[in-house]
Amino acid sequence: MSPPSKRKVSTKYLHEKYKALKEIENGLSKKEAASKYNVALNTVSTWLKNKEKIINAVTKGKNPKTKNLKGGSYDKLDQVVYKYFLNVRSQNIPVSGPMLKEKAMSHARQLQIADFKGSDGWLDRWKTRHGPKKAHFLMTTIGRNQ
Repeated sequence: MSPPSKRKVSTKYLHEKYKALKEIENGLSKKEAASKYNVALNTVSTWLKNKEKIINAVTKGKNPKTKNLKGGSYDKLDQVVYKYFLNVRSQNIPVSGPMLKEKAMSHARQLQIADFKGSDGWLDRWKTRHGPKKAHFLMTTIGRNQ
């Protein structure tokens, strides 16, 4: 007799969690949702517990391909740099990667974030955090100006 098989871990994207929550809101049972999305019943319960956070993240434009709600290490800095980017791009000024990294370093000093490095890795992850369409736009804009 073989040992019972373990359920494979299945982490769902934010947009899938949102869709499941909407279906539950419209009458789908938790058990049916768990079966439909191939997750454990307690996972659906956790989604329901975090319902407000999930809905807020989706409606406020967080990348729907994200699998968790955990923010980055420098959320405040990320927001400030993104506002700067939008402001500069609204004036049709090209933005380069080094320009963004320098602005991030400057804001990190103002926010008293001593351990921020402003590396290429940080810039790549920053572009990714702002969604596929935004990231594509960022990469083409930044790529042309490096």
